[in-house]
Amino acid sequence: MTRLRAAASRVAVLAGIGFALVLASTAPALAGSDDYEQTLDLTFPVEAVAAQEVSGPHGYDNPGFTNDFYQSRSNSCGLHRATDVFAPHDTKVHAAEGGEIIEMPETRPSYGWLITVRGDDGRHYRYIHLGRDDSNRDGAYRADLGRGDRVERGEHIGYVGSSGNASAGNPHLHFEIMDPAVTATPCSHDRLGGYLNPYFSLVDAVERGDVPGSEADAGTTADDTPDEIEVPDHVVRVAGADRAETSVELAERLAPDGADEVVLAAGDAPAEASVAGPLAAAREAPMLLTGRAELHERVAEALADLDPDRVTLVGGDELLGSAVRDEVADLLPQADTQRLGTNDPFATAAQIAEEVWAETDAEDDAETDARRALLAVGEHDDPDRAWPDALAAGWRGALTGEPVLLVEHEAALPEATAEALADVREATIVGGTAAVSDAIADQAAEALGDADALDRRAGVDRYATGLALADDVLADGLADQDRPWATTGRNYADALGAAPTVADEQGLLLLVDGDAAGSDDAVAEWLDEADLDADEVMVIGGPAAVSDEAAAALGSAAHPE
Repeated sequence: MTRLRAAASRVAVLAGIGFALVLASTAPALAGSDDYEQTLDLTFPVEAVAAQEVSGPHGYDNPGFTNDFYQSRSNSCGLHRATDVFAPHDTKVHAAEGGEIIEMPETRPSYGWLITVRGDDGRHYRYIHLGRDDSNRDGAYRADLGRGDRVERGEHIGYVGSSGNASAGNPHLHFEIMDPAVTATPCSHDRLGGYLNPYFSLVDAVERGDVPGSEADAGTTADDTPDEIEVPDHVVRVAGADRAETSVELAERLAPDGADEVVLAAGDAPAEASVAGPLAAAREAPMLLTGRAELHERVAEALADLDPDRVTLVGGDELLGSAVRDEVADLLPQADTQRLGTNDPFATAAQIAEEVWAETDAEDDAETDARRALLAVGEHDDPDRAWPDALAAGWRGALTGEPVLLVEHEAALPEATAEALADVREATIVGGTAAVSDAIADQAAEALGDADALDRRAGVDRYATGLALADDVLADGLADQDRPWATTGRNYADALGAAPTVADEQGLLLLVDGDAAGSDDAVAEWLDEADLDADEVMVIGGPAAVSDEAAAALGSAAHPE
């Protein structure tokens, strides 16, 4: 990101919402400019916030945005062809136009985390440099969004950041508009069309007051602006800047004085991380999440502080590469660094199950044949359906000593799972038929050799399934209802490392929507009926995962005044 142009003249300031937007025009008059300097009816893409001061090259403070479409850049065109809107990290980014998300990378491009929306008007809108962290998507995107989702105009989609080739000291949104019908843009087209200059459309949005979070947008005055949500003091967040740092916070809570063993899992592999929870709990080991290719910097620091005698890497080298294992070995030369599992999640789950049974002495209890297991979907045609039940099952297994075996939704029962079930006395499917079909349940019962040895715990959705598991562990006296922990059921990122910590504290793990949406109503009703009196309500993850509004509502339900 190049600093704002010294030649930019200050033209206007948006007053009354606390977000000073300095507007200037320095564009040269080029032939055909009407084609790409048109004004569109858009919503301003950055939420109104207190102005961030950005030092210009001549020492003046120049917050907001300028007409920097023609600034020089190192791309193939040599021009910016976008507008940078400056705002603090984590300021909400909103869709300027409704449409379908067609780009939302899982791996960060060199220029940063981004979202591209194919607008209802036929144009493409691109939002770049989202989030803070170059190695993780957390904090870049709204947690429940994905490629192919529809977003409405003005809908919250992500967060202002400095990822990629932006400066960490000058967080901003790089906002592009591409129009397939435009041919006069400098440097011709890219694959999504010619570039429009967003500046004029942004000025128009400001002048109309179409700015999310502004008084004009809300139809309020300064005197009746809604109060900021106040989260009760007894609501305690356990959160870091990303999923890896959140796992560090959870690990340090479990093992403040160090640990004999640490379980290490890939932060973007929910199936393997979920099945690792019962193993970590059985070995009284914290679990840390990291990237596949290298150790997260904060995780490396935590490993050094925990100083374990053994580090167990979960999964094959496609999940945690040889470079990660080498880094751990170099960092902890005295520790036994081992790998448990393969690149097949079903085989990994079966291997971990054997270790859990060995740790909980079920292996040697031949007289009663006490082996029990949980079954949850590990792969699904809908990726959003493939993890919530396994995550909740991992927490229950961490409390009960039951390992989690994985299945697919409708395909044949995986061979590794079938072989593991042959030595199991009883098994419980976690999730309804939308997750684990009746056909798979029949195959599991056949593998057990006894249809009566298989039951199912499920609710109408992932949140209700989580509550069904909560009822079970409370009935068995394995958790304390006055120690609730809440994590979002919209995204797995923050909670993957939670199972051993929550189980160690006999905590009650609840999946919540986290965005103060209707799905939290069932949880609030359950909490009300349970008549909790919790001194603390633990929330896993920051406001992007569980909003302040949702956290406050949970706090009130779990600890009524």
